[in-house]
Amino acid sequence: MITIRVPCSTANLGPGFDTLGAALSMHLTIKAQKHHKLEIQYTGVNADEVSLIPTENLITRVVFYVANCYNQVFDNWLLTIDNPIPLGRGLGSSASAIVGGVVLASETLELNLSQQELLDLVCTIEGHPDNAAPSLLGGMICSYCRHDIPELEDSFFLPGNQALRPPERLTQANRVKVSPKIHVVVVIPEFHLATSLARSVLPKEYKRSDVIFNLGRLAVLTQNLGKEDPDPLVIGEAMQDKIHQPYRQALVPGLDQILKLTFKDLDGLLGICLSGAGPCILAFCLHSQDMIGQAIVDIFANHTHDGTPIQSEYKVLQFDTQGTVVTK
Repeated sequence: MITIRVPCSTANLGPGFDTLGAALSMHLTIKAQKHHKLEIQYTGVNADEVSLIPTENLITRVVFYVANCYNQVFDNWLLTIDNPIPLGRGLGSSASAIVGGVVLASETLELNLSQQELLDLVCTIEGHPDNAAPSLLGGMICSYCRHDIPELEDSFFLPGNQALRPPERLTQANRVKVSPKIHVVVVIPEFHLATSLARSVLPKEYKRSDVIFNLGRLAVLTQNLGKEDPDPLVIGEAMQDKIHQPYRQALVPGLDQILKLTFKDLDGLLGICLSGAGPCILAFCLHSQDMIGQAIVDIFANHTHDGTPIQSEYKVLQFDTQGTVVTK
């Protein structure tokens, strides 16, 4: 049996839009064993929404794509999938599935793909590296793509077709040092927010001053997260953003109030931001994680979505430094 464990991820971290992300301690698990046919079993969140048909399921579609890239055939496996990562909430559920699918293909088809080849495949499928790279590599990762990512046809993800491989060395990814004193709280509202919708509200052009605002804060943030004693004033300011969060406030009720929170409001808070495209909230803390999580839950409860008060829950997580792990 092959077991693949993939962490969830958070992306952007305020100023690092599409470039900065981190793996967190909530994991998708895929178990694969030889079988008389290709079959999927699924447990976890949104079980009624996840297709068990191989040509529709994201993980097996990704395996088909990789198989097509290398002229291989993927069949006769029983896949047992357990997924606690909420779908459509900003915790990289699709990136985790894509990473799991690419690694599953490499293992079951005995492709022996290098870490760079795996990274380039997952980023090509995902379209950007900010979630995919941390889920594969672990830790906090800053990354970029050297070339435009090729557009993939739907037929590439169906068995028995030819598929376009990604360019060689497409993705550059580097680890960002993070102080062991930093803890993570994620607050998960009950409503979904499609990444496509969250991206559709972003402008096509930005003011130079807004770009400079983010570039400066991103540079300062990545230098200060690894300090032995993280400074809440510096990190709180460095997690501010003018590229994506202001435009997404209308999609996440309460976000404006939440983003104004600082260590002066909540003792122990380092910085706070939207997790990925949202609606989840990410908070970095030195201590008092439960108090901080509950405070954000309470703010959501005072706002409505589709006419009803927003229910949410918080989870205290850690950074996952291992990334995707395969055991046999």
